[in-house]
Amino acid sequence: ERGFRLRGHTRAADKARGMFCYGGVPSMADVYLVQHVDSARRCAVDVAAWPHTAAVEAACMSLPACVTAAPNCQPDAPWWLVLLAVCVR
Repeated sequence: ERGFRLRGHTRAADKARGMFCYGGVPSMADVYLVQHVDSARRCAVDVAAWPHTAAVEAACMSLPACVTAAPNCQPDAPWWLVLLAVCVR
C-alpha cells in the first residue's frame, strides 16, 4: 500500500495532470500502473483510498487495448481468473 500512497500524493499535488499518469495519452507508466492496481484488487486492497490512481486506472481500462491485455483475458489464464474477466474480443 505504501507505493499507492506515494503515487496518490504525487498525483494530487499535480494540478496540470491529464487523464493518464503523464498527460492526455497513455504511456508505459500507465501500463505498469494498471497491472499493479489489478494485483492489488485481487489481494483485497481497496484502491478507493487513492482516487487519482483509481481514476488513471479507469481511464486506461476505457481503452479496448487495455481491456484485452488484462491477465484474465489471456488464452492461457487459469479458469478461476477467467471467471473475473470482462474481456472485449
